[in-house]
Formats: sequence, C-alpha cells, structure tokens
Amino acid sequence: MTVLEELYDRIENEYYGLREEWSEYEFEELMCDVGKIAKMKSIYNYIRQHEPFSEKQAEHFLKMQNPFQVICNRYDPSEGEIHEEYKTVIDDIYAQKITDMQSQPYFADLKWQMYHEKEKYEDRLAPHIDKNAFRNVSYNLFIENHQFDEYQSRVLMQFKEPLIVLVKEIGSTEEFFDKQVERVMETLGSVDLLTYQHELNKDFILPETRQRHEAIIELMDIVPEFHFQTAMEWLMLNRHLNSSMLEGDGEDNPYQDFLKTMRDIKEEHGDEIFQKVFNIGTDVVMQNEELIEVAKYIADDGEIDRIPELLDDDFFLTPYEEHKQGGMSLC
Repeated sequence: MTVLEELYDRIENEYYGLREEWSEYEFEELMCDVGKIAKMKSIYNYIRQHEPFSEKQAEHFLKMQNPFQVICNRYDPSEGEIHEEYKTVIDDIYAQKITDMQSQPYFADLKWQMYHEKEKYEDRLAPHIDKNAFRNVSYNLFIENHQFDEYQSRVLMQFKEPLIVLVKEIGSTEEFFDKQVERVMETLGSVDLLTYQHELNKDFILPETRQRHEAIIELMDIVPEFHFQTAMEWLMLNRHLNSSMLEGDGEDNPYQDFLKTMRDIKEEHGDEIFQKVFNIGTDVVMQNEELIEVAKYIADDGEIDRIPELLDDDFFLTPYEEHKQGGMSLC
C-alpha cells in the first residue's frame, strides 16, 4: 500500500467513525452541529473525488492521529458554501431515521451497511450494474425511506453487498417499489442461497438458509426424477407454515417434518407413487397431514387431476381409510 492509499484509507475510516457518532445524536444536538457536519461532509467529498494530496503531503498528514479533523478545523468556508450542504447532511443522517431505529436493530444495521455501499458505488458504478436501477433503489431507500421488516433485513444482511443485490434483482421495471421488493424477497426465498449468484457474508448466514440447502440436497437424493422448482414449491410452503421457526437460532427446522413425511411415503408406497406425490407440487402443495392421505389416494388408483378439487373440499383432512369404509365413490 502506498502512502497515498494509506492516507485516503485513514481519512475514510476517520470520516465514517465520525458518522457513527453523528448517527447517535438526538435531533436538537444534530441541529446544533449541522453546520460543522455539513462542512466535514463537503471536505470529505472533495477529498474523495479529487484526491488532492501529493506523496510528500501524505507522509506529513500520516504523522497526525486524526488528519481529517485537522483539515476540517483549519478550513472555514463561508456561510453560503455551507448552506449548500445542509439538505444533503440532513437527508443522509437525520431523514434516514438512523437515530430512531432502536426498535429495529437489524434494519438499522442493514441501512447503515447499504449507505456505505451507496457512498462507495454512486460515483463509480461497475459496467454490469444498471444505473437507472441503482438510482431507483437509492432514491426509495434514502429519500423515500422505505423500511424492511426485521426478517427481511436479516435475509438481506446475509449478502456482502445487499444494496447491489437489490439493484441487480430489481433491474429496470415500472412497478411500485413495494412490489419490486416483494418480488425480490420471493426470488430469494425460491432459490438455494448458498449456490446463488450473489456472494454471501459467512458470518451472517441464517440457519434457515443452511437448512434449505440441506433439504434440497436430501430431496435430490431421494426423488428419482428431481425437479428443482417443484422442490422449492414444497419448501416455500413449509417455510410459510413454520414461519415462527425462522426467528430462532436454528434449533427448529421448518423443513424437518416435511422431509420425514416424504421419506415415510417413499418407504410405504415405493418410488413410483412417491414420484407422483412429489410431482403434484408443480401445480399444488399441501400440508403434511394431507400429503400422507394423498399418497394413499394415488396408491389406490385415485385420479391425480381431481386432487386440487378434493383439497378445496378438505377431503384429505380425513383419513383416506374412512372414505373407503364409508363407500364414497372416488371415480
């Protein structure tokens, strides 16, 4: 690392350390210091964009403990120059609601992380990142202050660059942002995140993400003719039915009962019936209690095309044997 790189890294770390302090300010305290904050942000942006130091100057400033604050303390711009930065500072620090999100710690951490990404990428987007999508996501997150719930925040925090994940997944569409986010969360819930296209932060991978991957591997092993999207339909249903398990530390597995049911059906009825039961998930999925009875119905030469209709009538909530004993016609 050159002395220039070391100095710019030092200044960046110092500046973001100050931002963390500002994020703890109450409104009145923020308003008292907004001029100073505006000045510091203006200076930092200038340094970042123009990299004005020579190597000899860098060597000199590296001797200081807080070179950025030394520069800021020596610089005294006019009131008009500062005024231009007021709105930006308030938008960045206060309007983002960084100070009032104690009740949403995961969302607060996620938004802070995404703000760092925005600062990093907004002036030098990679060629493969859609600029319009980036502006759209940034506007809705940092101007309109879209809020994620705590579970959505935890899902996004699994990624090393959650802001870029949103940008790439949303792309350029005309949907309302709420719909765009809903679509992204559905997509992230319908894939194997451990093998998906976005890089994960290993320290923040959720237990459910690992459990989902393991469930997919098990289904690949036991289903003779495995189809990924059909498997995901089954897993998404069970994640929804067991949503209370998603907040835990991984002791509860939302897919455990479903996988046991599938293993039992395979053992009881053999591969042919088991494959037919699995394939039903392409069109319709059901609870485990109904799944057991559906397997009995198929094994008894029941018409597969009638299963959605029978599900609507709660037919499979009653043990199949009782329907047989009652003499009900299934033709």
